[in-house]
Amino acid sequence: MTIREIKREGKSRLSTNHLQAVLALLVPMLIIFAVYGIIFGLIFGLNAFGLIPVLVLFMFLVTPVVMVGIARFYYRMTSQSNVSWDIVLTAFQPAEYPRNLGRMIQMQIMVQLWMLLLFVPGIIKFFSYAMTPFILADESDNRNLSPITKSRFMMAGRKGKLFVLVLSFFGWFLLGALTAGILTIVYVGPYFYQTLAVFYEKEAKPNGKEKLSQFTTS
Repeated sequence: MTIREIKREGKSRLSTNHLQAVLALLVPMLIIFAVYGIIFGLIFGLNAFGLIPVLVLFMFLVTPVVMVGIARFYYRMTSQSNVSWDIVLTAFQPAEYPRNLGRMIQMQIMVQLWMLLLFVPGIIKFFSYAMTPFILADESDNRNLSPITKSRFMMAGRKGKLFVLVLSFFGWFLLGALTAGILTIVYVGPYFYQTLAVFYEKEAKPNGKEKLSQFTTS
């Protein structure tokens, strides 16, 4: 698929369930901001600086898993039109949470380590590992291989395409910033994530199967 076709399908899938797609980003964001606000209020209002580690711990334990939940919602949207926003919360189920948290933190640490070495290789590795949240969110994944390793196979020969795809949203995100983030919440963010989900389903996943097959038979 061309980048234009991927974006067109992303927009088409989004139009089938736009309100829930907005809520899938908005509700988790509001919950996170509310918790941040409460903790910040206690820290600076009551001089309770001992709560700073609590804030860091919350960010560490919650934010990475939210990304998996969001990926699950938009991935479901590639094949269904009646997905509810609260599927985002399923990433926190006890059976899944440890794996989701561990793999997302592992991915972030690996990207940061590459960034510390050299900026450009760090960017390349970021795109190489970019499908990790979708692999974790994909309930059909057989989990026989690390999602980070699987993402590397999926993105072999596809990193440049994803880079151009992300770059094509620059104008949209600029417009979102000019509207104080309102446009980002109600349209640009859902459109972007839905397009990434289409990229995963139509480009990365088939490519990963092909590369893995070549690797295992070689």
